[in-house]
Amino acid sequence: MTKVLKILILLCIGIYLRCEANDSVVEVSSSGLVFSEEKDISMVSEKLEISPKQISVQYEFENTFKREIEVTVGFPVPPFGINWPSNTQSYPPDFSSFEVVVNGINIKYSVDVKAVTENGEDITAFLKEKKINYSKFGGFDITPLADGLIDSPYKLANYEINKLSEVDKKYLVSKGALREDGVPLWLNQITYFWRQKFPAGGATKISHKYTPYTGGAFAYDPKEEYLQLAGSACLDSRLKEKMFTYLSGNASGVKEHSPMINFEWARYILVTANSWKMPIKKFELSIKKEVGSDKKGRFVSLCWDGELKKINENEFRSEIVNFKPKNDLLIYWYTLN
Repeated sequence: MTKVLKILILLCIGIYLRCEANDSVVEVSSSGLVFSEEKDISMVSEKLEISPKQISVQYEFENTFKREIEVTVGFPVPPFGINWPSNTQSYPPDFSSFEVVVNGINIKYSVDVKAVTENGEDITAFLKEKKINYSKFGGFDITPLADGLIDSPYKLANYEINKLSEVDKKYLVSKGALREDGVPLWLNQITYFWRQKFPAGGATKISHKYTPYTGGAFAYDPKEEYLQLAGSACLDSRLKEKMFTYLSGNASGVKEHSPMINFEWARYILVTANSWKMPIKKFELSIKKEVGSDKKGRFVSLCWDGELKKINENEFRSEIVNFKPKNDLLIYWYTLN
């Protein structure tokens, strides 16, 4: 008899200060997704490559159970939102590059989209009832606001929130799903999923790659944004001094044509791998800077307990045997302009 489990392998993609995530196991219940454990499937190896342009992961799983295990495998994108005016990126993010390959074969997957609040409450049913296209944030358009053509989201011509009653608007505000000035605050949760069989005593190779949606910022003053990020990025003293010196010439406050540091960052959740049979027998992490003609002054920083070796000007690598993740990743890329 086939052992049938409904499992989701979680992968979070770094969006709106959110994250990428490692594989983990959850059960599909009547109340939604519930974290579970699958101790009959071990993670033989994981090869994780992260750069600002692409994230790719290659896994090899082994079913140690005496019978085949059939599961629902999924890669949820963690909740992402508007965050206007801090973020001026277009929405929704384009995940068309998302690709899943199982044992050398590209897999067709289904997509599920939910609307959730910051604290994880599902408000999909409410927005559906009110005929709000929550996956498109109700037609919220950043462009006229960023260009100064209008001063309020409520002045957007096709903004679906405008058709709500004041009672409904107040309800969304009370849930933290709408700002009082009309900016949508709910988050979209996307899950890619498919059915997968793990043969008894056999290996299954799963890989995926996609273009990450990274956070971004910039700094002119070494006493402001850069220092706020330094702690979470575990900047070493030499890099910290280099960045401080680079920006110190901006004391006059004149920002035009002045030295500037661009920040990009992405999160990747590692600890969810612990829902499988641990440890990961062979783990490899590769961080790439994507150095090019326009990225001559690019640096990378992250908090990492393992040894991180410099392979070349573009890549740092760490290899660990019998790895059991204890912390997640937060990676920063800095470009001196």
